[in-house]
Amino acid sequence: MHRLIFLTTLFFFNLNLQAQSYTGFEGDNFNGVHGVLTNPGLIANSKTKLDINLVSISEFTTNSYIELEYFNYLFKEYDDVDDINYKIVGSDKFNNGINNLDILGPSFQINLDEKQSVALTSRIRSITNVNNVSGQIIDFFRTQRLSEAEEFLQNDINSSAIQNNWIEIGGTYSRVLSTSKTHYFKAGVSLKYLMGYGSATAKIDNALIFYNEDNQVVTSTGAANYNYSANADLNQNHVPFEDSDDFEIKKAASGLGLDLGFVYEYRPNYRANISRTNPKDQVVIREKVNYKFKAGVSIMDIGAMTYKNSLDSSLDLNQTVNAEDLLSISNEEDLLSLYGFTQQLLDQKILLPTTIRTQFDWKHNDKIYINFNTILSLYGKNNTRANRYANQITLTPRYETKWFTAFSPISLTQYSGVQWGLGARLGPIFLGSSGAISHIILDRQTRAFDFYAGLKIPFFYNDAKLKCKECLDEDDPSLDERLKGYEGIIE
Repeated sequence: MHRLIFLTTLFFFNLNLQAQSYTGFEGDNFNGVHGVLTNPGLIANSKTKLDINLVSISEFTTNSYIELEYFNYLFKEYDDVDDINYKIVGSDKFNNGINNLDILGPSFQINLDEKQSVALTSRIRSITNVNNVSGQIIDFFRTQRLSEAEEFLQNDINSSAIQNNWIEIGGTYSRVLSTSKTHYFKAGVSLKYLMGYGSATAKIDNALIFYNEDNQVVTSTGAANYNYSANADLNQNHVPFEDSDDFEIKKAASGLGLDLGFVYEYRPNYRANISRTNPKDQVVIREKVNYKFKAGVSIMDIGAMTYKNSLDSSLDLNQTVNAEDLLSISNEEDLLSLYGFTQQLLDQKILLPTTIRTQFDWKHNDKIYINFNTILSLYGKNNTRANRYANQITLTPRYETKWFTAFSPISLTQYSGVQWGLGARLGPIFLGSSGAISHIILDRQTRAFDFYAGLKIPFFYNDAKLKCKECLDEDDPSLDERLKGYEGIIE
């Protein structure tokens, strides 16, 4: 319980969390249905004939306020919160971060033919953002003891937090648009039905907060607002999560989402994966990657969902209150008793974490690749109704074969700096972390942590079978004539 209280305090007073899912795994040509999570255009003419995801989970958190040894924290028992080895690094600044839980449920991707592929996905997502929170104010609430609280004056406070939990069911269609001997274009679109299962938002506008150490009072000016979905307060007594009967996991919102993606491949040796023994009967070796480089761009998570009859509370912060009373707040009633407030029921629209993503994948040889990936959030921190991902740049060298891939992403992530990770796929199992090497081998105290793993059933193409003993030389002038008609589908 001490551990839960400690992390909850940090996350809701100390962080602004931003994150990506499955970092490093997105470049694998044999990742199947997971390709649609970054660019729906990737699965057209996929290297995986059929890919069935049973379950995959990704957890990613980062912040600018606290550093701790995450692996020790997660797997070690502590008798007291004070025994946790952590370091506060954000006391003198405004802090930001994200927590992102992403679970891909039963899903599949299948190639219909050489040019078309479809996918159906089920996904559970939970994202929490906390933005621009003063480190001095965090310290004040974190200590919970006035004897340790230091006098402070903080003005121009514009802080916010948003948390949303939802399920999405998505359908993806991807196809090859056009081909030539060396240039290959494909695109895809995903349409998603969104079901919201709970949301909460909070913001403070243009506030000033002063703690007087002599009088032990807190004087503030400005305004604050918070909102939570109706399924968090079923008895409507304005005390959310009062007990198990006051909260219900049920659909409280609905909406639509959209993903768009485009991919270009440069194939200078476009005949490299054609069977040289009998090209008329065995056209392509489907599991062989034929591009020298691949470039993609996508816009992900366009859309929103609306929670009906959410309780919206506005507070008047122009008050002077006893500091002990402020630190003793344990529920909504305690908070409202200290400040003037108004409440109303309204429909709350929550925006998806829309991003633009780019990817460049360079092939050194049939097994060695280098992937460069970027994520840019299209919503800023000042948008208090939108979840958002971190801006991130990732460079990932990888060793790739049909049944095994190993990769080591090096990421520069907003608010948490540089992380160095490790991951692998072995047949139906994959796992990884974008900070495994950083957290275990290098600096064990970090502001970021992530881990992902999954179990799937992949069906790959069979190796091309030789159908005659004689092989044609690639420079044989008769080969072009014999391959005529296959240039549009050469894989």
